[in-house]
Amino acid sequence: LLRSEEMELLIEDAEFSCHKSCGTGVGVWLSALVLIPYTRGPGAAAINGKHILELGCGVGLCGIAAASNPLAPLSVTMTDSVPELVQCANQNVEKNKERLSVMPTSLVLDWDSDENPTKYDTLLASDCVYKSTAEAFLRAVFSHLKEGGDLILTNATEHGRPGIDKVIYALKERGDVYIETTAITMMPEGYHKAVHIIHLRNFT
Repeated sequence: LLRSEEMELLIEDAEFSCHKSCGTGVGVWLSALVLIPYTRGPGAAAINGKHILELGCGVGLCGIAAASNPLAPLSVTMTDSVPELVQCANQNVEKNKERLSVMPTSLVLDWDSDENPTKYDTLLASDCVYKSTAEAFLRAVFSHLKEGGDLILTNATEHGRPGIDKVIYALKERGDVYIETTAITMMPEGYHKAVHIIHLRNFT
């Protein structure tokens, strides 16, 4: 159960049997908890009335939040490269359908083999960038984002996640980039993390 002042969502992690094959996507990461309030506040204009694509949706939290009242996107498509996670995201959509302004769809998407990409107004992603994934992530963004569109990415800083500085540099060559760094702590564990909020506008 995820609860904030604005919303309440029912989100289940992927089944235990999926943990080895599903990698890091089986649960909710702190960067997702930074992305959600940004999309419901300063980034809401990039959601309302837009066609949204989430890259690396995992269990579906950010995509479901983007589709939840009072936000009003035209559509939300959640994607991951792992079929079991897409199935889990679909199940979480069903658990929250009474809270949604639009029903998200979930698809398997491989960043390295998408030959006929569909373009979207806004892309969402959280903790998708590692040193080993930076180039593939950029290819996915540049393939799927419409000209003039927005990307909202929350990700651990370079200290915690090598590769993000390379992504930021590349994004700055393709549009207007706003960057804010915030700190978040998960309680009661006390796990602390510095997270970038990266908002690319006016993509070219």
